[in-house]
Amino acid sequence: MNKISYEIIDSVIMILNKPVFPAQRYIPFIKNAKFEFIEPDRMIYESTSHYPEIFIKNYGIQKKGCFRMLNMDVYPFHYIPSQNRLIYYKLRIKIEYNITNEYVKINVPQYEMHKEGVEKMVVNPEMIDSYRR
Repeated sequence: MNKISYEIIDSVIMILNKPVFPAQRYIPFIKNAKFEFIEPDRMIYESTSHYPEIFIKNYGIQKKGCFRMLNMDVYPFHYIPSQNRLIYYKLRIKIEYNITNEYVKINVPQYEMHKEGVEKMVVNPEMIDSYRR
């Protein structure tokens, strides 16, 4: 069981000169391939709601070898389309989790292999060895 909570520390409101356009499809590398621009949806851009509506999306615990990682997305920006405002939030995030007695026994080469993969997946790779059991 894990729980994520947050506190808004500060925010900055930016009024933009131009609207934020929707993400576009990739540009194909095939010669003469057509690239179709995705137009903004009028209903969305007239909306007074902010997007996204959440600050954090919690995907839960992911396991890789003997490592347990919390998988989450953080959305520090909110866009209000009708006002063309982008709000940046400075957040303090608190993560609570239960340490279980679950233990995966692996040998040193397996540990090193998983460690190398985990280092590429986390924001704090310098902390990995401190979690070794």
